[in-house]
Amino acid sequence: AGLVDATYSISEEAPWLAVTGGNGMISALQNATLQLTADAALLPVGTHVADLTISYNNAGGTEPRTLKTSITCRVTVAAPSIDSLEATPIG
Repeated sequence: AGLVDATYSISEEAPWLAVTGGNGMISALQNATLQLTADAALLPVGTHVADLTISYNNAGGTEPRTLKTSITCRVTVAAPSIDSLEATPIG
């Protein structure tokens, strides 16, 4: 069997993670570009893991195939910076 085009979809189960470009058709031997965006406002400081489900079906196939993978997101908080400081004398 030769190489064929495939349709794909990628979904996430974590409410803090969004996938852009997570579905479409891809030609044989080409890549798909995805953007994963983590909403750090929804997460405490620490390391968080999310599962991604990748489903695909080639043009000649009758049954979709599924691949599960995990990604790790590390959330850190930086100390606030002070751009200017104004002092008021006491007393």
